[in-house]
Amino acid sequence: MINKKAQAQIITVVIIILLVLAAVFIVWRAIQKTIAEGSEQISEQSRCIGINLEIIKASDLVFHIKRTGSGGSFNEVDVAVLVDDVRLGKDTGYALSNSSLLEGPLGTGTITFDSGSEPVSKLEVALIGDGITCPAIAKLEF
Repeated sequence: MINKKAQAQIITVVIIILLVLAAVFIVWRAIQKTIAEGSEQISEQSRCIGINLEIIKASDLVFHIKRTGSGGSFNEVDVAVLVDDVRLGKDTGYALSNSSLLEGPLGTGTITFDSGSEPVSKLEVALIGDGITCPAIAKLEF
């Protein structure tokens, strides 16, 4: 009789251990994808560290963007432009020139709004390098 009780306890412990292992495996499978995606985003965004943008008003419709700080270099550069809290579509109402200069540290670019545009009262610009939108945003209100 004593042997059967000992066997039952051993079997119970083994079953509990297997259940715990199964639970750990299920939780790991559920969060593994989230962890992998998060680390990928971190490595992409790390190229943006140290990038600062400054907007210099040349006239009512012409603004210079100056990239300061170090930060990464990009093969292809664009900007996201918000006027009065409304994001403008690519080349809709504005033209970006000399943007290749923004590819490296200390570069500049020029945003020129269409001559029929209303004067800009609030301008925000974010750098997009190689398809990655950097969180550094330059703001200018007047």
